Amino acid sequence: MPRNNKQPAGKGVSNEGLKPVMSIFKLVWRNYKLSFCLVIVGILVSAWASLQSTLFTQTLIDDYITPMLASGSTDYGPLAGAIGRLAVVAVLGIAAAYLYNRLMVIISQGTLRDLRVDVFSHMETLPISYFDTHGHGDIMSVYTNDIDTLRQLISQTIPQFVNSSVTIAMTFVSMVVLSVPLTLMTLAMVALVLMAAGRIGGARASTLPTSSSAWATSTPSSRRPCRARRWSRSSATRSAPSRTSMRATMPCATRPCRPTASPTS
Repeated sequence: MPRNNKQPAGKGVSNEGLKPVMSIFKLVWRNYKLSFCLVIVGILVSAWASLQSTLFTQTLIDDYITPMLASGSTDYGPLAGAIGRLAVVAVLGIAAAYLYNRLMVIISQGTLRDLRVDVFSHMETLPISYFDTHGHGDIMSVYTNDIDTLRQLISQTIPQFVNSSVTIAMTFVSMVVLSVPLTLMTLAMVALVLMAAGRIGGARASTLPTSSSAWATSTPSSRRPCRARRWSRSSATRSAPSRTSMRATMPCATRPCRPTASPTS
């Protein structure tokens, strides 16, 4: 009886997809522990600074502008101090963003260098038959295209993923602290938008093949190009095309596809 080699749906694919990512994380953590920790700290500070600048609008209106309008005061000292503190927070966020982006460039370049060295050391242990059965271009593409593809993953995708996750978490906590009913309403609206987008996208994807085939069957023959003789470049350069051959290659839009019979008397 044939063996059933099928794996459970989802498990094999997820494990195979996570193996390269985990290997890259291990390589980065093995050689750049301190730098990677500083990157995480910089991402947290940058996300906190961006959130503080967003929440400052509420503080500005409730704690400074509204009391000044109610009392008629013209003392702008506390307001200037709050704006100065916000400027310091913004400078810290910019410095943290510059720090972790700079460190990620160093980490990505160093990791790619270490990965190329490891791949080259592994290739030195391979037998001669491997190099006989693989082309030089395929072997070199491992060092160029395949490894260079990881540069965007290490330098951009990982920091953006961490930054987005931290920003979403901090924003959600701030929303819960400010107003629980509005937070629940926002989550409900997000769920409705996602469901509607999924329904519309699925319906659109299911109707695409049907619409294209219907267009092909409903298009009249007058709009379709007639079959014309193809000329090779050599024949075109040897002699000029005759009027009959040019008429044969004219599209149907400028001439009828089937000549109509002359009316009989």
